[in-house]
Amino acid sequence: MKISEIISLIIKNCCGKDKYGNKLDRISTSDKILYGNDDIECTGIIVTCFANIKVIEEAHRKGCNFIITHESIFWNHGDRTDWLQQNSVFLQKKALLDQYTITIWRFHDFMHAGLLIDNHFSDGIYYGLMKSLGWEQYLIDSLDKPLLYKLPKTPLTNITAHLMKVLNLNGLKIIGNNKSEVETVLFAEHCQSKKDIDCQKITKIENENIDLIIPLEIVDYSIAAYVRDACLLQQSKTILIAGHFNIEEAGMKYLPNWLKKLFPLIYIDYVQSGDMYNYIINQSNTIPI
Repeated sequence: MKISEIISLIIKNCCGKDKYGNKLDRISTSDKILYGNDDIECTGIIVTCFANIKVIEEAHRKGCNFIITHESIFWNHGDRTDWLQQNSVFLQKKALLDQYTITIWRFHDFMHAGLLIDNHFSDGIYYGLMKSLGWEQYLIDSLDKPLLYKLPKTPLTNITAHLMKVLNLNGLKIIGNNKSEVETVLFAEHCQSKKDIDCQKITKIENENIDLIIPLEIVDYSIAAYVRDACLLQQSKTILIAGHFNIEEAGMKYLPNWLKKLFPLIYIDYVQSGDMYNYIINQSNTIPI
């Protein structure tokens, strides 16, 4: 199949509306060819969260000329390249893609709008995260967007070990009570204090007695500061920070299972873009609240 035919069939099996009910199309969304030519035969598909140099090299090693990435590849919103024409990293990455004749397509808006799974549309990233963690039985949220879970009371240390194993992480940042027991877990998406969204999330955390918050990314001055104050008042609340790509990577890890049902004759594999974070720990301090 041509890459263009593969993309068309993927989109046909996704929800065509965003969370506000607006119709999605391939002109207005982020889901575009970011590099290369879609009018060529596909030799294999590699799925990843971010198509970095390691992923490109692995795609070539596996004989695949089509990468499906969740995020942009040239380090800015919209993946503009006009400002990069003299940038050495851009030129080398571009040369590598040209050398290997690799096409990269971004699969973001349609994936979040919903993959068709068992006659139901579910946000592909968070559905895949749920499946990767094995938390299906604990979901208390809508399957449309699985974000909220009620676990049996579990030591936080067990959850951190599970997350690091499943997501293949170098570590986790923690805010709050590192010795707590956890029942209710919220994947809080972006916590960037935009348009009172974080205020609404703080109200949700309070009203629904949420113990553990796992954001994609977070600023210091809203939910993070609230949880720290809560812990200083002896409330058992915790934030675990893995990083935006590290959380969404789990959704992309699931994606080949879904794609193989559409394209059983095409080689499809997942390559983790890799945890970009390493940690230097101050050994003279214990972990503070």
